[in-house]
Amino acid sequence: MSAATANNNNNRSRGRQTLACILQALEGSKVVVELRRDTILRGVLMVCDGAMNLQMTDVTLQPLQGEAKKLEYLHVRSRQVRYVHLPASVDVSTVVQNARRRGRETRMLARADMAQNAGKIEKGGRYKTAID
Repeated sequence: MSAATANNNNNRSRGRQTLACILQALEGSKVVVELRRDTILRGVLMVCDGAMNLQMTDVTLQPLQGEAKKLEYLHVRSRQVRYVHLPASVDVSTVVQNARRRGRETRMLARADMAQNAGKIEKGGRYKTAID
């Protein structure tokens, strides 16, 4: 597993323990995001990581004063987000419960995998082989 993949998995698991799980459940949906600098974004939420950084596509960027701009792709740092307007169709309690359930299942699978591989790892973290 690469460092980038491990970091992404850590962000995902951290997101399941926070309200980021709500945004992660909205991935692939149209959302409205209000930024701290009085700008409104409308577009499709593609990815939300555990730190609540957002990646959006087909974005309309509407500043408080000025003309709207169309953007194909936009990355928004979590620090810039003021509000995310949730669609009325989202039941927040169900989304949070599902995220917690997935988190428990993931932890249980990881523990089972660690227990299964416990006898295959030597000191120093190397896997035993038939040659050793």
